[in-house]
Amino acid sequence: MKKNFFMILSVLFLVAFTLPNASLAAIADGTYEVNYQVNKPGSNSASMANDYFLKPAKLIVNNGKMTMQITIKNSSWVTEFKPPGGAKVISTNESAGQRTVQFPVSNANLVTIAMKIDIDDIDYHHAYSVDFVFNSSGLPEVKAEEPKEPVKPVKEETKQATSTKESPTPSSGSNTSSNKPAPSTEPQKTESSAEQANTEENTDDSTKTDEENASEAENSEVVENPETSDELPLVAMILFIVAAIVFIRTKQTKTR
Repeated sequence: MKKNFFMILSVLFLVAFTLPNASLAAIADGTYEVNYQVNKPGSNSASMANDYFLKPAKLIVNNGKMTMQITIKNSSWVTEFKPPGGAKVISTNESAGQRTVQFPVSNANLVTIAMKIDIDDIDYHHAYSVDFVFNSSGLPEVKAEEPKEPVKPVKEETKQATSTKESPTPSSGSNTSSNKPAPSTEPQKTESSAEQANTEENTDDSTKTDEENASEAENSEVVENPETSDELPLVAMILFIVAAIVFIRTKQTKTR
């Protein structure tokens, strides 16, 4: 008996681990035409209501929100059309006996809708629910955005060093014609050379600092971990409780 219990428990945990992986990927923004079939609720068999609607439907995805548009052929027969969240009539064609409705959907594959059919000519009045099964396979999925490289700020010291390096030194000034004796330029050249050497050293240090900072910024990028499903612990706990209840009841029955 214990062996069977542990086998059942293992199967339940296996189901719990595989269910989160069956989630559907988000559909990229856009407008798409999707074929569909109206089935009996919880069945793969087509309902009589399948002939009341035009194919295909139109799926509109905008910022992750999905909206479905469907055209009803026998508009006067379908007196009620109540999908989850309600439906809105966006256009009518009285000569063709058609109307187009729009409603939000959270699942682009299956939507259960309550409707009522009233056909006075044959005295048919009936309300029921049907499954709209959409073929949304092959639609483009949302692509993950690639992380953008951070813009490297330019330090003020680098700007000042660059402008200082490009500006002419006092010793390179133009000669002016005057009757005064020309002063000796040897000390000026010595001071200018020293200033230029200090400026070049500061420039090299600033440039080296920028390169090191850029290298450290690239090495310190954090790789995001893939999101994990929050539903897994809850599903596993529920399945464990169900398995425990089955085991206790089986043991009580055996004892009796």
